[in-house]
Order: sequence, then C-alpha cells, then structure tokens
Amino acid sequence: MDTRSVSSTWLDHVELLSSPTDDYKPAITADGTQVKVLLAMWGQDFIEQFFALSFPTLMAPGNLPGLAQEFPTEFVFLTGARDRKAIEAHPEFRQLKAVCAVSFLEIDDLIIGTNYSTTVTLAYTRAMRSQGDKMLDTYFVFMVSDYIMADGSLRNLAGYMRRGVSGVYAGNFQIAHDEVYRPLREWVDPKTHVATIPPRDLMRFALNHLHPVTIANFVDQPVSHNRHGNRLFWRIDDSTVAGRFFLMHMLCIKPELTDFQIGSSCDFSFIPELCPSGNVAYITDSDEYLVVEHQMFAHETGYLRGGPGSIEVLAHAFGDWSTEPHRKNANTMVVFHADGIPECTAEVERESQAYIDALVKKMPPANPYRGHKFWISAINDFVFELIRQNRMPAVMKRDGRDQGKPSYLRRKYWDIFGRAPHVTHWHYAWLDYKDLIASIETELADKDKKVALITDAINPVTLWLGRQDREIPQWRASGIAERGKTRVYGSERVDCVIILLEPSNAHLVDNLFRYLPKLVRPGARILLWISAAGDSNFDIDNFVASHSTHFFRSFVTLQSYKAARGERRRAAYQAMLRAQEMLRGGRLFRGFANALSGVVSGALENRKALRGSHLLTGKPISGLLEFKVTQKESVLRQQPGPKRTGTTEPVTEAEKKERALEEGTKETQYNNCLDVRDEVGFTRLGLMTNQVWHDDPRRLVFSLARYKFVSKMMSGRARVAELGCGDAFGSRIVLQEVGELSVFDFDPLFIDDVRERYSDHWPLKSAVHDILEGPLPGPFDGIYSLDVLEHIPQEKEHVYMDNLCAALDGKGIAIIGMPSLESQVHASPVSKEGHVNCKTGKDLKKLCERYFETVFVFSMNDEVVHTGYYPMAHYIIALCCHRKSGG
Repeated sequence: MDTRSVSSTWLDHVELLSSPTDDYKPAITADGTQVKVLLAMWGQDFIEQFFALSFPTLMAPGNLPGLAQEFPTEFVFLTGARDRKAIEAHPEFRQLKAVCAVSFLEIDDLIIGTNYSTTVTLAYTRAMRSQGDKMLDTYFVFMVSDYIMADGSLRNLAGYMRRGVSGVYAGNFQIAHDEVYRPLREWVDPKTHVATIPPRDLMRFALNHLHPVTIANFVDQPVSHNRHGNRLFWRIDDSTVAGRFFLMHMLCIKPELTDFQIGSSCDFSFIPELCPSGNVAYITDSDEYLVVEHQMFAHETGYLRGGPGSIEVLAHAFGDWSTEPHRKNANTMVVFHADGIPECTAEVERESQAYIDALVKKMPPANPYRGHKFWISAINDFVFELIRQNRMPAVMKRDGRDQGKPSYLRRKYWDIFGRAPHVTHWHYAWLDYKDLIASIETELADKDKKVALITDAINPVTLWLGRQDREIPQWRASGIAERGKTRVYGSERVDCVIILLEPSNAHLVDNLFRYLPKLVRPGARILLWISAAGDSNFDIDNFVASHSTHFFRSFVTLQSYKAARGERRRAAYQAMLRAQEMLRGGRLFRGFANALSGVVSGALENRKALRGSHLLTGKPISGLLEFKVTQKESVLRQQPGPKRTGTTEPVTEAEKKERALEEGTKETQYNNCLDVRDEVGFTRLGLMTNQVWHDDPRRLVFSLARYKFVSKMMSGRARVAELGCGDAFGSRIVLQEVGELSVFDFDPLFIDDVRERYSDHWPLKSAVHDILEGPLPGPFDGIYSLDVLEHIPQEKEHVYMDNLCAALDGKGIAIIGMPSLESQVHASPVSKEGHVNCKTGKDLKKLCERYFETVFVFSMNDEVVHTGYYPMAHYIIALCCHRKSGG
C-alpha cells in the first residue's frame, strides 16, 4: 500500500534498533559528572582519514587532553567489529589510550552501506541509552571523523559543563579537502603526531580554502546560491565572517530525562528531546570553539545554482524542512574571525537578523521535529535495506503484538481490525490484501521453494515478508529494470517472484518482464501487485490493458487478474491518511473524526464485497496479476534482455556489445566476471604501477613475482608489515597468505593513493612512516622491504636496520630485496640517480648477518627466483631469521 500509511507505525518500533546491547562495557563509571566522547566511524577510508587529519587536532593540549583533565573522560568508538580491530592496530591508538579511557560499542547491525545519518543517529542513541540512569550525570560530546579542531575548543567546552548547561550548540562550515590535505598534514608534529592549531590560524587558513557549498551560502556574494542549504553567511571584512545557522551541531548534551523518543535525525531532535527545559547554550565566538569540516570538492555541489538566490527561493528551500527549533537557532549569530572582531559587527548582526526575520515570514509552517518527514523517509529506506540484506534483528521479526506492552486500545484495535497485511473485513484495506496474502502464503507453505521479492517501497507486505524465518532475497525494482544490477544464474533461480509496484514505478514493468527469465525457474509463479491507494488519478485497469504486450510473452501465461475496487474504499483511504496527519499534528478531534469516517466507509464497501465482489464498481485501488512460467528451460534462455529506457535511437555496435554483456557471457562460468564488474567496478592500477604498465609492462611481471616469493616465505604469519610499499599494488598477493598486513611509506602521496583504492575485500592498513625517524609501530612477526635499502645512504643504513629490527617480535623474520650492484651497468640514468646504496649479494648478506643469526640470500633474474651465482643476478633477496639480541 502507500508507504505513508505504514511509516508512523514503523517508527513505533524503530526504538528497538537503538536499544542498548549486552556486549558494551564502559571503560569508566565515575561518581558524579563524567564525559563520554562519541565518535561514529566505520570503513578503512574514514579510519585512515580520521587518524591522518582529525585525530592530530583532537590530541592538541587544549582539546581532548584538556577535557580529560577537567572531568573523568571516556572516548567511545561506535564502529563495526572488523573496524574495531583496524582502529586498535593503528599506531596512534596507543596515544589515545594514554590520554583517556577508550571503549568500543559495536554497531554492525546498524551499518547498512547507505543512510549514514540514520546509522549515526541510532548509534548515538544506543550509546546514551547504554548508560542507563547514569546518562543523567553524563555529558555526551558528539564528534565527527572529518572535523579539524582548533586548539582549546574542548577545554573551553568544559566551562559550559561546569556551569551545568544541558546542551551546547555550535556552528561550523566546510573547507575543500582536495586543497587542504597536504597543508594540514604539515601542521602535524612528526614526533608527537599532534597538530596544535590556534583558532585564528585555523580560521585564516580556512578562509583561503572555502568549499563551494560554503561560498554558496554567503548572502552578500553574487556567484552562487544553495537550494539545499541550512545556514547563511555574511562577510564582515577580509578576516571575519558572520554565520546564521538553522541546522547547528549538537556539540554536547547532558540528558534531562532517560525516557525519550527519537523522531528525527540527531541534529534535528536531540536537543529538543533531551533538553526540554531549554537550558541550552550557543557558542558564538570562534576564539572559544572552532571546527571546520573538510569535504571533497564534489560533495553536495549538485544543489548549487549560479547567481544570487532570492529570498523567496531561500524561504522555500529552508522552509521545506526546518522545524521551530531550527528557526530559533537562526536568531543567534556566530562570529568566525582570524583577527580581532571589527566594530561593524554589531551592524551586520542587525542586518542579518532583519534578513532572517523576513526569510522566516515567507516560510510555510514549521515541520515537527518528532516524526519529521525526512526521518520517516530515512527510516523506511533504512528498514528496506535491512530487509533486502536479510539482516532484520530477531526482535523486529516478531509481530507487533509481541513488542513491548501495547496499550489496551491498541490491543482492541488489533482484535477488531487485525494488523496489516493480515486484516479483517472491518479494515478498509482488507480487499486489497486478501488475495495477495492468500497467494503468497500458498507459496510460503512449501519450505523448499525459493521465493524472492522485487520492490522499491516499504509497506506492510514488505515488512511481513522481512519477518519470515526463511531467507527471502529482496531486490530493488529500479535496479533490475533499469541497470540490470542483480544477476541470478542456474540453481540460484527462484520458484516464485513477488513484485510490488506503485504508480511512481509501475513503468518499470516492461523491463522487469524482459529480465525475469534470468531470475525464475521453469514452472515458477510470478505475483505482480500494483497499489494505487495514494494516487486517485492512476487507473490500474487502463495500465494493465495498455501494457498487455508485456504480459503475453512466450515464457509466461497470465492466469488471473483480480482488481480490488470500490469508490467508498478510495474515500476511506484518503480519510485515514488525513487522520494520521491530523493526529500527528495534535488535532485530535478532527483526526478521530476522519478515522471514523474511513473505518465506516471501508467496512461498508467490504461487506458489499463479501456478498459479491462483482457488484463493486469504480477504478481499482489495487490489482493482482498471477502468472505461470513455462516449463521449458530453452524458452527462458531465448528471452531478450532488458532494453534501454527513454530512447528510440538505433542501437550502436558498442551498445550491442554492452547488451550482450548484460545478458551474460556465452560460457556461463564466466558470468562472475560481470558480477564483479557490476557490484565492485573496475579496479584501477596504482600510481606507480600505472607508470610501469605504460612504459614497460614486463617490469610489472617481475615486481609481482617478488611479491609472490614474499607471500610464500611469510605464509601463516599473523601480523606482517611492508616497509616502502609505494602504491602497494602487489601487496594483496602477500595479504592472501598472512593474517593482517600493514603497509608503510614515507611519501604521503603514495599512501593517499593506497587509501583511495582501498577495498573492504582486501583490508590493507596503511600509514605514512619514515623508517629513518623511528621504528614501525609493531611488533610484527614479519617485515619485508623491497626496493628501499638502495635508496638509503650507506652512512644511515644502520638506522634503517635498527628501526626495522626494533619492530620485529622475538620470532619475527625479515625479507630485504634490492637491485644488485652488478645490475647497475644496465640501469637507466633515472634509476642510477636514486640508487645510492646498491650491494653485491655477499655485501647484503654481510650487512644482514650483523642483525640476524641466519640469513639466506636468493638471486633473481626477471621473474625467476633461484640460488645461482650472485654476480649474474639482476636482483637479490635476503631472508633473515633469528634476530640477534640487541639487534
């Protein structure tokens, strides 16, 4: 049915997602006031980004260390189990533990790959609820992994905590990550890994690297405007900016109550829900608190438009989503300044306030922060992903009657009307669900049958199927029909496909039926259900008739078409939708009146249907088409694949090839190639490997052969490091044989390239490290270093070896590879320039034997490793075992 009819019902149960978990153990439980710093972060890219840029500023003396001196402080990572291991293994993690207590709250059940804001909101909520009654004595500080923080920001926040405020709001803005990464890294002390940036220095830096989205929010510049904005800026002078924020960051909250609801995302609802007294402070001076958010250039630039935005355009943009608390926020001006605050600031404050007053007057009525339309949509999408990925928590698979203690009225309502989609004939939607549910239950009765669902919407049928104890794969209709993303071959085909469509996506039926032969087994059933409850203009009869070409194909037979009609029932739907909106808005009398009207209209029409459904007239509200698939496999294989949508142009040769790929390879064992292409994409070469492949492809073979040798020598090792990884393109070969692999290089450009190509399937840990400045953050039971030693001046090679050995555990082995001295006769001038310390096989063995009891030296020519004559070798490799004491 129309998704709006189930949204509020689902919100009643979404609290389960943020319930405390048994596995979380706080690191501290202090008497009196305590502080929990919460950071929701997952994925290797974000972990590396956090430790490279945000973490060094967080560790400035006036930030986390300063806060920890004021209050018992615990840093809580909200992350996945695998990411927890990556965080704990990171070199900077020990530095964090030295400052304050650290704990982890695992949120794998909330991480779905999309819907970041919903996951963060539920994770924050779970962390707060995990404290129980102790949350009333706890200040929760909400951090984001891409924040760059000026020194002193968190220490100044402690002052608000001492004053006893319940919540603290702060504003920030975005800078361009593409421009600032390297300059920001220069602020990081290489020895302490701390970046101490005074507020005015950070502000001066930020003004020169503003993100296009930030620039578009300036009212007094004519370049662009943001049609999806949530803040406005005014340029006071060259070093000062005034900000008016509708959406502010809830920096810090000490909850005033333990029983609270989450009716919208955290920055919409946390402060009004958790601080109902209004004891809330705003930080208005960047000298006191300054955070800038670094984002890629392309981030949200799709919302930008050229030229200045009129007040009418901005009123529509801000008014569409803003709540009353948001509009109140905009009455406070925040001053960001790189020098002293100019005298004209007061005048800008009056002008900007007048602009805000005029803007708010032109806005529509404010949205409620509880049950906000954005949140309803986000939760629907979130739950859809849980169902589609077959990850519904067991507690959410139970019928609603078992969740908590429903009120007496609710239990009586369920007794009389049932619960969608299993409703009685007193329910206005009974006729729509009756035939569909009966057909589905017939298919589910056979436990051996494989059943799949295709839909783009969350509705009672989707949720009911998601609660089944059996696995029911769910695919997006748009993904199959328009992009052919889902591939099912051979034995993975299903015995029944349930397709749920609405007017907004009914047009997909053409391509769906072109692709269905790839999904179904011979003899399968197809149930196509179209609901038009939310669109009175959509005529299902006409749609079925006009699309009959797609229903009469050689691989299916249309067995029945059942239409649920009734003009009174349509009126009942509209009445019930109005009732839900009025009840959510607090208009109880009109809400109950509309609900009563809907109940009566629907029940009368259903009674008529019980006497004879053919007597009902009018446009159908829903229609069910049942198909039987042919028994012949040969007919299924001969069906054409999905056609292109939205064009009648002739098909080019390139498109014919692409279509052939979409339909599958000629030999089915190679279809997994297409799966990887569709689901993962194409893997690009690394920065260095790309140059090698361009100039001399054979060299790439030689390089990968060295990695193959290392992988076999390191096989079975638990924790291995690569020193001097370059772009780490060949490192995956080693990762196939070892437990964990960390790669290090002294050049940030190469480490950036490694992180850009990161894959969860190949979880490499990467970090910038200069071996001449200190040991690797071990211990490791294996370290290998290829093509590094020849770049180390001979007078410093002892530093290289000392620091390499210092990172090995007692039983660790090392592998060192380099071009032989003899090979330099044939080396290019560029190579010779960098190779300042090439050695003969004997010299390499002699050096390594100073540090290891046992050293084996191998020769290598092209891709072949052997034990031949050292002077004839192009490349030499030392395998070092049994580190000497003190070595």
